[in-house]
Amino acid sequence: MNNYELIKPSALKANEDLKTLLRDELKNKNETKANDQIINELLNNNNNINSYFDSNANEKNKFKN
Repeated sequence: MNNYELIKPSALKANEDLKTLLRDELKNKNETKANDQIINELLNNNNNINSYFDSNANEKNKFKN
């Protein structure tokens, strides 16, 4: 298992934790429009995290073969 495979789950988990915290905080303030915007940004972060780690893992695998 390479470093990317080890780090990716932690990055995704941290992003999920942040999403949950922000959702709860904004729900308390009834700011649903801001909430939706932040949730969408965090979903984009998840996609970016996946893309980053997947592309880097693919690059690393090229050199292994």
